[in-house]
Amino acid sequence: ISSKEAGVTAQEHLLEQIVGACLRALEDVSWARRAAAGKGIGELAGMDILAPVLLESFSDDGTAHTDKIRKRMERRARASVAVLHAGVRIITKGRIWTGKANFVKSIVKVATKWVCLDEKQFFVGCSFKPLSMDIDCADDLFVADEWFVQNEETLTGEEEKVPEEGISKTDETIGVKESPASTVEENKTNKCNEADDGTLDLDEKDNSTTENHQIHVQQDSIDSSIATSSLLFSGLCRILMVQGLAPTKSMNLSSPENLLYRVSALTGLRDLLDAMTKASQAEDADKFNCTNGRFIYNMLAPAFFSTIESSLKDGATNDDSGLKYEPVIISRTIDCVSAAFWKGIGSELEAAKNNSSNTLSEYEDIGFLLEILTQRFQEDTAWTVRESAALACGSLARNIPVQILHRRVALASILESAERAFADRKYWRVRVAGLKILCALISRTDSRGLQSGPPNVYGIGGTSDSGSDRQLMLEALLPQKEHILKLARKGLKDSQAGVTASASSICASVIHWP
Repeated sequence: ISSKEAGVTAQEHLLEQIVGACLRALEDVSWARRAAAGKGIGELAGMDILAPVLLESFSDDGTAHTDKIRKRMERRARASVAVLHAGVRIITKGRIWTGKANFVKSIVKVATKWVCLDEKQFFVGCSFKPLSMDIDCADDLFVADEWFVQNEETLTGEEEKVPEEGISKTDETIGVKESPASTVEENKTNKCNEADDGTLDLDEKDNSTTENHQIHVQQDSIDSSIATSSLLFSGLCRILMVQGLAPTKSMNLSSPENLLYRVSALTGLRDLLDAMTKASQAEDADKFNCTNGRFIYNMLAPAFFSTIESSLKDGATNDDSGLKYEPVIISRTIDCVSAAFWKGIGSELEAAKNNSSNTLSEYEDIGFLLEILTQRFQEDTAWTVRESAALACGSLARNIPVQILHRRVALASILESAERAFADRKYWRVRVAGLKILCALISRTDSRGLQSGPPNVYGIGGTSDSGSDRQLMLEALLPQKEHILKLARKGLKDSQAGVTASASSICASVIHWP
């Protein structure tokens, strides 16, 4: 390996061939081959190959290998665009097959690698942008395709009766061109005859130049058709939400495979929202707060809270479809809500109230959110739902403006939620979630966060609030110091290590308050 190629893995050298083989496998009638392709895509994303190139990894001054990095970035972006197009095309189909749940995880893993809010700086010199954070295309799945308008009636998906026909129809919808049918069929025939074990022969191009030429023609046709078509972050979030909350009418809801797929879709949505939050913390947080975070939240919130509120009614069904929501679906939905909270949630609604305006969504009302979440861990019998609701309260406490928390009513409601969650006598993870609400409040008084105890237990870091905001937060919590210590000392007597670890970190931080 030359010095210019140092640090480039074999998988990246063969990226075009590997991705090409995965794309052909995704078009196969065999579900096992599709699942294997999804696993390979997930591994490439896990190795940070279907991901941006880290500039600091290749040059001390950041300029020595600019052209090389740009070319590598473009190759990776090109491969990621092809994978995301093919992956979303399959996710939007109604048929659930064994392994599709893991396939969704792989596609989400690729998408999260390309989440970036400052796209102008991130994609400098690269003509391919796998994932767009544009919020001006609410009806698009891919840029300028108006997919949600064209598929409004069949948004929940149709049964995939014949895989080849289904793929062709969907390709026409989203604008992905296929290679000639003869090339696809010949590739499939060669795969069946030469590699019955399903493995990819990396010496294939040396043994058959004709087939290798056909493979490159197919890959080139895919690349040329999607060069300017980026997958929208908002569109992917919306698709995953539909797959998790509104599956096809013909779906057998009692099937474990179908339930696993719906859970996987919602888990993927949560991971996407978490990636957006991390991107906002690393980049221009103020810009993010005013645009992307609020837009995505208000786009998803109606369906989320409709699901959460309907589960409180008798029968726990959706009024429109009669669909019964299992506790794990409710839990994952609340996790998505928690991940969608952005820094400063509620500030726009407060400004609108002061100006006597009613144009903003009720889903930004802090009182409404606390009421819904408190109902969940008070009335629900499933401990996973109660834990998720308490953790969502903690997320809300981390993101509410300090000016709102400084009010006695809002702070008292959050502390009451923590106390009720901590009072769970049966499930220790619910008690830990209750203590995490307190941790979220306390961490906002110090930029360093909670310093004691294992971080994987309480998961609370420091705050990005200004010094004046931290001072306001401390002033608001000081009258509640004894009450907080009382709850934490009860946790020190708990038999579960996770509870005592969180309680000890609270005590260590609060004990130094004036």
